[in-house]
Amino acid sequence: MLKTIQLSIIICLICSIAVAQTNPGQIIQAAFQKVNAGNAAEAITDLNNFLVDNPTHYGALSALGFAYRGNQEYSKSVEAYEKAEKAQPGPRANFNLGVAYALSSDLDKSFEKLIQVKESNALNLTVIGLSPAAAVLSKDARYELLFPSKAEYADPFTEENVEILQDWGGENPNDQFGWIGRNIGDVDGDGIW
Repeated sequence: MLKTIQLSIIICLICSIAVAQTNPGQIIQAAFQKVNAGNAAEAITDLNNFLVDNPTHYGALSALGFAYRGNQEYSKSVEAYEKAEKAQPGPRANFNLGVAYALSSDLDKSFEKLIQVKESNALNLTVIGLSPAAAVLSKDARYELLFPSKAEYADPFTEENVEILQDWGGENPNDQFGWIGRNIGDVDGDGIW
């Protein structure tokens, strides 16, 4: 009886370890860690193995695009990101695809996707300046279109009756410190919030 219980416990442990190793979140996280540690090839193998049974898993496809990019296989990165976009269309997929197109030297498709992201207003596209594609994109006149124009900065609020109390200039052209708008209550006691 004791041996049967011990054997059952061992089987349960083995099954739980196998399940833990096939958790999509863990596989994707491990792949990102491998790419960041300089082992993109292993991440590519792991993700491709996972995608055999889960061919439309957005997270795994995006991670695969990132892994191929880390391995400097830019055309394969584009393929993975295109599949990710089909699996889950949206601004995040378009951003990743725009970066992949830029790195594979397809600037027209890159700007098409990145302009879509800007027009969606769903992501802060200014982070493109930190991406590996910035070196390629910045040589093109369309690069400036990805950033807010002076007119867009002139009236940054969509709410009515908003007043800017203080505005600080940056040390460098196009510096961005950030801003926040909050209801702070009736500060001066005049009944207006």
